[in-house]
Amino acid sequence: MGLTPENLILWVDAALVVVNKPAGLLTKEKGKPALTILRVIQRFIEPGYGDYALVKATPKTGRTHQVRVHLFTVGFPPIADPLYGDEIHPAYHRLTSLGLHSRSLTIQHPQPGEIMKFVAPYYQDWVAALGLEL
Repeated sequence: MGLTPENLILWVDAALVVVNKPAGLLTKEKGKPALTILRVIQRFIEPGYGDYALVKATPKTGRTHQVRVHLFTVGFPPIADPLYGDEIHPAYHRLTSLGLHSRSLTIQHPQPGEIMKFVAPYYQDWVAALGLEL
């Protein structure tokens, strides 16, 4: 996507239909509705590593590979993702894991109905490569 401003927000409303591997073909006519909100948190521009970004993805539906396919669709392929990602991106070699991480999950417990939030630290290779805080 090239030079992307920080705090850019994209609503990706693109239906998904599972096909042969890799899964996820975008189509409005035949696919199941899928909505993901993407927000650029931080841009990284480094000599030799190019332009990449830390993006917060908030899926509003729960389709297989939804976040990965929607990121790919708008030009933010996950680094080190063998199906939809950018294995050619120079930053690929700085990570030892898939460039996709569930940072937090908020759910309503079925009983007694309280809201529960779980937060997971960033992967160690992300912290080292991107200078993120745990």
